[in-house]
Amino acid sequence: MIRKRLALLILPAIVFLIVLVIKEWEVIESYEGQAVIRHVTTSEKLIALTFDDGPDPLYTARILAVLDKYNARTTFFVLGLNVRQYPHLVRQEIAAGHEIGLHGYRHVLLTGQPLYATLRDLKRSEELIVKATGYRPVYFRPPFGFYNAALLRAVMARGYRVVLWTADMDPRDYTDPGAREIAWRVINGAGNGDIVLLHDHGGNRTQTVLALEEILRVLTARGYKFVTLTELLESGQGGKIPT
Repeated sequence: MIRKRLALLILPAIVFLIVLVIKEWEVIESYEGQAVIRHVTTSEKLIALTFDDGPDPLYTARILAVLDKYNARTTFFVLGLNVRQYPHLVRQEIAAGHEIGLHGYRHVLLTGQPLYATLRDLKRSEELIVKATGYRPVYFRPPFGFYNAALLRAVMARGYRVVLWTADMDPRDYTDPGAREIAWRVINGAGNGDIVLLHDHGGNRTQTVLALEEILRVLTARGYKFVTLTELLESGQGGKIPT
């Protein structure tokens, strides 16, 4: 009898939690269609390389040199803490024709902290970028690619679109699998409108620099052009640019 009563008490709570989870996913799916970019449908041979976690006083400069060699443009998703330390590198990125996206202030799991703290850090990072460059970013990539419905609502309200990456276009350079392996993972699966995830900070990024040279050499020879996210969206179907 006691077990039956407990079951009758617990069952509604379980059902309630299930309903909450379902609603949360429904909200996320709704907002994803409006705010989240993973790939752009385009008939042009365009690819957007993106670099997370910088700027870095060693690797960002080396990456900029390789990009310049192949006349490639990219989008750097920067951390506010690093912008504060190396504002001149962000200015160099802009001066070279690249684009800046926001990656938060520190590389932390945003869904694991209160929303007000995330919004405070985003505002702080925005201000640092604007102070360094006069440019306000319009794209945001959450650390680890994790977000929830509340974060999506808040980001959209600030005029951002969330940018992740195309499936299979995360070569996991942060695991140091070797420059050849990083390059092969990108080259092997590359296609029109892809968004590639790479890193210019957060560890020894020598392998990433070497892989970047190979990626650009091979795919440029195959007719691909490397562009910023804005350029990629402008070429795509239904890719509205945030204003």
